[in-house]
This record gives sequence, C-alpha cells and structure tokens, in this order.
Amino acid sequence: MKFIISRNELNKMIGRIQNVISPKSTIPILANVLIEATDTEIIFTATDLTVGMKCYTEAKVLEKGAITLPARRFFQLIRELTSENIEIATHADHPTAIIKADSSVFHLNGMEENEFPSLPSLSGAKQIKISQN
Repeated sequence: MKFIISRNELNKMIGRIQNVISPKSTIPILANVLIEATDTEIIFTATDLTVGMKCYTEAKVLEKGAITLPARRFFQLIRELTSENIEIATHADHPTAIIKADSSVFHLNGMEENEFPSLPSLSGAKQIKISQN
C-alpha cells in the first residue's frame, strides 16, 4: 500500500473516527484503526464491537493495500506533523507503515488487516430520515 494525502484531510478523518476506538480494549486489534487504499480513496475503519465507523476520503493512491495501525500512536504522530502532504506506505513482507512528511520518516508497527473484525453490510438495511428540527 502506498498513498499521498493532505495533512488537513487526514486530520479531519482522525477527528471523525477517534471516538469509536476504545482506549482500554481487552482485544489488541480493537485499539487499531484499519486503513485501506483502493483505486482513488482511503477508507478508515474503527470498531469496539458495539459501534463501528467507516470514513472515506480521496487521496492519490500509488499502490492498493491495507494495514491496521495502533490508533493512539498514529493519531498523535499525524497531529504533530507540519508537512502539507503525508506519504504512507507499507512493507510488503511485514505489517509496518512508513510515514513520510518532508524530511521526516517514521516507522510504525501494525497488525495484519485480516485480523481486524469486519463490519456488517448495510446494503439491505432500512433507511430512516429524521428532520433536524
């Protein structure tokens, strides 16, 4: 996996999804966020097995793939970066993310994406509309 994303867009995604991740989970994979790179977008997924959330954003995807990263460490690292664009890539042989921002390079160990619990499909779900008033 390899993609380039703006720091502002990445921070927005982090802000949306961070509340779903449990800080004290008994299952280690639930403290991670699943990051998937498809043809033209990045998908962030988090769950605590009760609540789940997926967020989508556009990015320049150079290689498709997926990884799970420790959410707290990843979020803290991204918030401290000042670069306009951030490049995130993974090693082919083990679940490690390489995060590049200008001249800074960080390596963050993650877990295989197949260990992350899947969220249920909502394609056949009934929709309910509620007015804001």
